[in-house]
Amino acid sequence: MRQEWLKAQQDYIRGLVRQSTLENLQLLLTSTKETYDAIRALTHIYQEGFYRAIWAERYKKMCEWENSIEKKAKRQNRTAELEYLKNSKRKTHQNQKACV
Repeated sequence: MRQEWLKAQQDYIRGLVRQSTLENLQLLLTSTKETYDAIRALTHIYQEGFYRAIWAERYKKMCEWENSIEKKAKRQNRTAELEYLKNSKRKTHQNQKACV
């Protein structure tokens, strides 16, 4: 299970990092494991940065936008309800006058 996970992670890293970069990094480090650990750490830092700088900000703005739409819709619904009640009271009042 762990071997499969490591293999999948290495394949993922290969998709992100050029082979020449891997080879140059392996020359600096003593083992393949150290190379992949370094790349894995850098990938994690990159993903965290992306999450905080881009995704989280967009998510926050999207939530604010959805809330503003929701408030606007509630306001419109409430206005429509009040208008309906006002009209139905008028009709009831007119019907009562007609019966007298």
